Amino acid sequence: MINNDNRVNSCIHKHVNFNPGKGKTTKIGYVNDNCQKCHGTLFVEGNDFKANAYKIECLHCGYVYGANSGDVWDRKCPTCQNGESGIDYWQLPD
Repeated sequence: MINNDNRVNSCIHKHVNFNPGKGKTTKIGYVNDNCQKCHGTLFVEGNDFKANAYKIECLHCGYVYGANSGDVWDRKCPTCQNGESGIDYWQLPD
């Protein structure tokens, strides 16, 4: 079964540039202690106060999902580590 998030991810990755955050844990390439890699942000609002959503990839299973900027440092994969569900890190045009 193909995950819709991963299909959207492959489309957006070809057409836009992700941006690094200002903090250490939101820099592109940062990997937290749970092997979750930060790929940057498109400056889409997260669902936490003043947060941007970041593209995160699980280095264990390859699942790609979104997380709030303040959560990147300790996120766990929603698929293989029983972590919280991901959030949208992209916004499709109307």
